Amino acid sequence: MGKTGQKILTEFESSWATKDTANISCWKRAHYRAVKNWLGKYQPSKDGSNLEKVQGYLEAYHHLCEVEAEEEAYQIIDIRIDKIFIEDLHFQLGIWGYYSEQVELYNKSLNSQNNRLNLICSIGLANAYIYLGNYNQAIKYHHKNLIKARIIKNREAEAKILNSLGVIFYIVIIILNQ
Repeated sequence: MGKTGQKILTEFESSWATKDTANISCWKRAHYRAVKNWLGKYQPSKDGSNLEKVQGYLEAYHHLCEVEAEEEAYQIIDIRIDKIFIEDLHFQLGIWGYYSEQVELYNKSLNSQNNRLNLICSIGLANAYIYLGNYNQAIKYHHKNLIKARIIKNREAEAKILNSLGVIFYIVIIILNQ
């Protein structure tokens, strides 16, 4: 893991140190241990695929979602790593063409209590469905996203959603006219 992974690991360990570990179940403790191992010990091969290079982050994210550590999970999918990422991890997966992995990642936090994480995952899920050719699902999610964005007055998200809906309708019109 690079500096970014170490930084997240350090923050994770310091937040873990403040918890009363006597009251944490063995199940949760096992997930926290897995996060620590994936962030601290995982070493992808130098010539591995892009997905392999970020596997440690993805696995840590899944374990954090299992224990509902939403803020830490958000930090994982929101990271950028020099020389590997152009965009945040969740978006970068799509750039690389890993749409199924994006769907899996977004579904993990789709019902998050963290409005920011929930909206990012819901918008990302709709966009992944566009690339997978599932336009009905994409439209369904984007209609819900538009309502959420308007409720929380997030104009940037609203603009992105409207843009994506425009892209979907444009694609559908092209397909129908062929």
